[in-house]
Amino acid sequence: MSFANGLNGLNGLNGLNGLNGLNGLNGLNGLNGLNGLNGLNGLNGLNGLAGSWNGSPGSVLTIHDALSGLYAPPATLPGPVPATEQDSLARWSSDVRARILDGELFSQIAFSPDPAHPRAFVVHSAQQSWTTEPGGPHLSAQYDPIVTLVPPSIPQLGDRQLALVANAALLRGDRIHEILAQIPVPLPFLGMFVPLSEERTKWTLELLAATFRLCVFVEMAFKHAFSLPRPHELSPQINPVIPTPLHGTLPSGHATESFAMVAMLVALLEKAGARQADRPWRDRLFKLADRIAYNRMVAGVHYPVDSAAGAVLGIALARYLAARCQGSEASCHSWHFDAATFCDDEPDGFFDHAALVRQMDIADGPTINPPLAEGPAVVAGLSVQARLTLGSSGILAWLWQKALAEWA
Repeated sequence: MSFANGLNGLNGLNGLNGLNGLNGLNGLNGLNGLNGLNGLNGLNGLNGLAGSWNGSPGSVLTIHDALSGLYAPPATLPGPVPATEQDSLARWSSDVRARILDGELFSQIAFSPDPAHPRAFVVHSAQQSWTTEPGGPHLSAQYDPIVTLVPPSIPQLGDRQLALVANAALLRGDRIHEILAQIPVPLPFLGMFVPLSEERTKWTLELLAATFRLCVFVEMAFKHAFSLPRPHELSPQINPVIPTPLHGTLPSGHATESFAMVAMLVALLEKAGARQADRPWRDRLFKLADRIAYNRMVAGVHYPVDSAAGAVLGIALARYLAARCQGSEASCHSWHFDAATFCDDEPDGFFDHAALVRQMDIADGPTINPPLAEGPAVVAGLSVQARLTLGSSGILAWLWQKALAEWA
C-alpha cells in the first residue's frame, strides 16, 4: 500500500480542511477533535470505537437467543491484571492510547509568566513526587522551564516584518498547491523522504501524532498569552489566500508542529541507527519543516518571526518528549528565545533554519559546557539556559521502544 493510502486516517481529518491548520481549534471542542488524529494511525474514522464486532443488532439478538442457553457461571476466570500499566497498552484501540498518552504528557506540563520579564511566557516541565511529612504523604512538584518566549511588540511587527509578508505574496502562484495541501496536519509530507505507512511504521505514526498533540496543547497557550495580531489586521494590503486562523499569530503552529515532528523523527532514526538518519535525509527533513513554515508567510497568515519562534518551540518540545521517553539517555535543555531581539537584530528579518538546528543540537554530559552556554547566539535572541534532567515515563517509553523497533 502506498504511503498516502497507509495514512487513510488523514482523510478522516477533512474536518480540519478549511480550519487552516487548526483555525482557532474551531470545531475541535476543547481538543476533543484532536482524537481524529488517530487517523494518523490508520483508524479511518476511529474504528476502535466500533468495538470488537460489526454484526447487525438484529442478527446478534437472534444468534444470542439460539446459542447462549441458560446462564452458567464460567468454569475459570482470567488471572490478575497486568503488573504494569503499559502492559495493557497494545490491547487498546489507538484512540484510547492517544488519550492515555495525552494524560501522561499534559499532566506534566505547566505554564506561567516569566517574573524576570513582564511580557514573557514560559512552558515548564512539572515533575511530581511524593514526600513524607508529618501528617502523611504530600505530593510536590518541581517546575523547570522548557522554553521561554519573549514576544515582539506590535510596532516591530508593523515595521520590517509586515513588509516581508507583503513581498512574499509574489511566490503564491508557485506555492498555492503546497499551501492548500499543508492546511491540515503536514505529516504526510515527511513520507517523501522516509517510509511511513500504517503497515510498516504504525508505532512511529502514533509517536508523531502524540508529538503533534503536545505541540497544539503548548502552542495555543502561548498564542493566547501573547494575543498578537495577524498580518492582515495591520495592513489592508495583506490579503491572505486562505482563511486566517482565529487565534494569535506567534508562535506559528505549523512551524511548531512541523519542526517538532521532524526533530522527533530524526531522534528516533538516530537512536535506531537507521540509514535515514544520515545527513542528506536529516537536512532535507528540516528543510521541509522550514518550507512548510515559510509557506504560511507566503499565504499571508504569519510573520517570519512567528516561524522562528515556532521552530524553537517545536524542536525543544520534541527533545523534551524524547527525554520523557528515554530518561537520562536523552539530552534535553531549557531554551530562551527573545523574539523582540530577533526582530531588531536579524538584518533580513528571517531565521536560518540550519543555523538554528545546529545551535540546538547539544549533546553534552551532566552539565552544560560553559563556553557553549555563554557564547554568541547563532540565531539572534536564542540562548540555551540549562540542561534538564527528566524522569522517564513507562507509558511513553513503551511507545518509543515500539517505534524504535520499526527502524532497527
